[in-house]
Formats: sequence, C-alpha cells, structure tokens
Amino acid sequence: VQELRDNIAKRIPGQPINANTMATLYFQNQLELQLQVVRGFGREKMASPTVLIEVMEEDGPYVHAITHVKETPYQWGRDARAFRENYGTLSPRENKPQALHHVRFLKSDPRVIVIPLGPAGSTQVKALGVKPYKLSDKPYKFPKAFIMSKTGRKYGTVEFKIDPNYQGYVKVDRIFFNFAGRFNPAKGDLVFSQTGELLGIMVNNKYCMVIQKTIPAKGGF
Repeated sequence: VQELRDNIAKRIPGQPINANTMATLYFQNQLELQLQVVRGFGREKMASPTVLIEVMEEDGPYVHAITHVKETPYQWGRDARAFRENYGTLSPRENKPQALHHVRFLKSDPRVIVIPLGPAGSTQVKALGVKPYKLSDKPYKFPKAFIMSKTGRKYGTVEFKIDPNYQGYVKVDRIFFNFAGRFNPAKGDLVFSQTGELLGIMVNNKYCMVIQKTIPAKGGF
C-alpha cells in the first residue's frame, strides 16, 4: 500500500490512476464508525465503514469522517435532548478505537453527516493510521469518475452529468465498468475523481452531492 501511495505521489499532476489502485487504497483507508444512542428504554447501535476527508478551513486543513444519515441513528431536526446517552467511536484496523465528540449535519444537505476530528497532522488524526482524502479542486475536470460501495468490495467507473436543476450535485448517469461484481449506486456510496480525490457522496440512488465545504447546519449531536 505504501508503494502505491509513493507511486501516486510521483505521478504527473492530474494524471488519472486506475480503478484497481483506487480500490486498494480505499480499502486500506477504511475505518469502522460505531454510533450508539439510548432513548427512553431502548438502545440503538449502528456500525458502518467510513473514510476521512481533509478540508481547507479558515484555520487550515481540518479532518472529518463522512457518512450518510441512513448509516446513523440520527435524524435531521431531532432534539439532541431526546437521547439519554449518545456516543461513538472510530476504529482503525490496527490502532485503538478513538472516541468521537461531535456529529454534524451538513448545512448544504442534512442527508450528509460529517464528524469533526481535528487539524490535519494532529495527534488524534495520526492515531487513526489512515490517510484522509482531499477534496477535488477541479471536480468537473473529467467526465468520468470512480464510484465505490461503502464496503469497498464493489466499484466501477461512472459517467456523471451536471444537472442545471440541482446545483452542487451531479447525476450518476451509468456505470461503464463494474469490478468485483455488478452493483447499482446507493445512498452513502462515495464518488472519487480519476486522480484520487473525493468528489462527493451519493445522497440518493441517482445524485452525488459534490462536497467542497463542510459548513454544519444548526443542531447536531
């Protein structure tokens, strides 16, 4: 994996990487997100794979975990006081689980959840032992992209189109190539540029929200 990373770092800027390389790095960069809430007399626990993203903010690059709201026990607009207990962790493959402190809905689309972790290079981020994905500064440079299932076991090359009716989103038109078995895009699948940066996340089965900022909506957990 380190050799792959080194080779990617040496490539000509803007040169596409192949799908198998993208999938290998994605699988190695995965973490397990565990969230647990207690409301009333019931306990709800959910676990799902996730990755980290690095976003340029006012104070410098900051790292978040990202997921779709369907992978969590939370709902947009729910009062946090409805939960008697509320906690979660991120679990690396080899290091100890790291406790989470905040869960935030994105202001631009509350179906997308970001979990702030710390500045890039901070102790809490390094402890997770994975490489955060940077956001694409030119998301529409190529007409095709990689789409990865949340598990990383299925992936493909897709064509996406800008829909003037939905600014900030691209429509995943069709999958050109399927690797490791055919699959259809679903909520929470991640879409990457052909140069390895994160383009966005599927908010439903057809549209990918292009992520460029992580401004949180009011409210959260």
